[in-house]
Amino acid sequence: MRTVGERIYWRCSVRNKNLKCGANVKQYKDLFTPSVNGHQHQPEPGALKKTKIAAKEMSRQDVFKPAAEIVDTVMTQMTTNGDILQKPELLTRAANLHRQKLRPNEPTDLEFDLTRINTRAGRADLGLYMLLPLL
Repeated sequence: MRTVGERIYWRCSVRNKNLKCGANVKQYKDLFTPSVNGHQHQPEPGALKKTKIAAKEMSRQDVFKPAAEIVDTVMTQMTTNGDILQKPELLTRAANLHRQKLRPNEPTDLEFDLTRINTRAGRADLGLYMLLPLL
């Protein structure tokens, strides 16, 4: 996407070393004008959504694996012909945000207890603690 004044130029996200799709659209306020060049590839409906869901699922399953590594794995599995569906940085942020929602809430006062969390079997004891409110 590129903005010049009130005009916005949108282009197809399929751009890699194998294929550079020339499809684009010019937007002026609420008026959209497609370019003469059409898409140079077949559509893959739902591919972006599938990739996001897979990244979130993997990040939930393996909380010790870095989100960037998870995104790299998912993108190589889910994309075909080297198509890049979304910037990897955005998927990494989405995976980290998803993990953040799974964490317990931050303590609001100083009345809490440190309780040791059991780590997964086969992992070294990382000495993780979870803050629990005192009742």
